[in-house]
Amino acid sequence: MRVDQLDLLGLGHRMGDVAGDVEQDVIGRERARSFESIEESRCALEEPLEGRAVDHQPPASRTIRCSTRAATSRRYSAVERTSSIGASSPASVVDLWAIEALRGIAIDGDALTLGALTTYTDVRRSALCREHVPALVEAAATIGAAQIQNRGTLGGNIANASPAGDTLPVLLAADAVIVVGSERGERDVPAAEFWTGYRQTALAHDELIVRIRLPLAAEREMRFRKVGTRRAQAISKVVIAVAWQGDGSWRDVRVALGSVAATPVRAAATEAALEDRRPTPETADAAAETLAGELAPIDDVRSTAEYRRLVAARVLHRIVRDAGGW
Repeated sequence: MRVDQLDLLGLGHRMGDVAGDVEQDVIGRERARSFESIEESRCALEEPLEGRAVDHQPPASRTIRCSTRAATSRRYSAVERTSSIGASSPASVVDLWAIEALRGIAIDGDALTLGALTTYTDVRRSALCREHVPALVEAAATIGAAQIQNRGTLGGNIANASPAGDTLPVLLAADAVIVVGSERGERDVPAAEFWTGYRQTALAHDELIVRIRLPLAAEREMRFRKVGTRRAQAISKVVIAVAWQGDGSWRDVRVALGSVAATPVRAAATEAALEDRRPTPETADAAAETLAGELAPIDDVRSTAEYRRLVAARVLHRIVRDAGGW
C-alpha cells in the first residue's frame, strides 16, 4: 500500500511540507515535485531485501533509515529540479524505520554489535558504548541537535558516505566491520574497504547495511576530536580518531580522519611514526610533522587545505601530549 503522508523526520509534517512543494515563481514558474511514491515501512527485514533484489536498475528505489539528509537535500534541490538523494532520482523511497531487526546494541562474542538503525541518541545512552567505545559516544554527541540525534542513525551515516561523517573515523580506528545483507546472504566489509570514493561505497545495488561490529580490545585506547566553525551543530572541518594499545609504547596504532580527503582515511605513514613509540614530546613532534606532510586536503566553502593540514597536525600533537601527560 502506498501512503502520501509519512513522518520521516518525526516532526509531524506531511512529506510535501518537508520536501518542499515550492511554487517556482522565479525559475520557470513551475511547481516542484516533492517525494513521490513513498512506500510504506516494512517490519520484516526480508521484504526490503526482496524489493532491492528485483530493482535491477539502482535508481528505481532508494532505502532510507531516517532521512535527515535525504529530505533536506530534496527540499533544496526542488528549486533546481534535481535530486541529491543519489546519483539519480529514485522512483520510490523505502522507509526502513520500523524494522526492529536493524536495531539493538549488544555484545556478540568478541565484538560490540550495533544495528544499522541505532540512533546517535541510542549510542549516547548506551552503557555498553560508554564502556567499550566512549569515542563513539563523543562523536555521536557532536552531530546536530537533539532532533537529529533522535532520528539520525549509524547506518545512515555510513551509507551516506560523506567524508565529513563524524562517526566514520571512529569506525576506521576501531577496525569496524560493516555487515551488509541481501537476498544472497550477508557478508562482512571492513570499514577500511567500505568507502570506495566520494560518496561511494562497496554496497551492491541489492544490499543494505544490517549491523556494525566493533572488535573488543581490552587494552585499546581511543581519542576523538572534531574541529568545526562552532562547538555544536557544525559540519566538521577536521575530524580525527586515534587508537592504540599498550600502557607504555604504543602498538596497533590507528590514525583515522574525515573532511581531509574524498573519503574517510587512515594515515598510514603517521601510524608508522607512532608505532612502538612512547607518547613523548619528540614522538608528538614527529607524528604531527608526518601527518601534515601526508595529508592532501582541498579548499572548499568550509575551510582551506592549509588550515586542515595544520589543524589536523596540531590536534594529533595534543592527543599524544594528553596521552603522555606532559
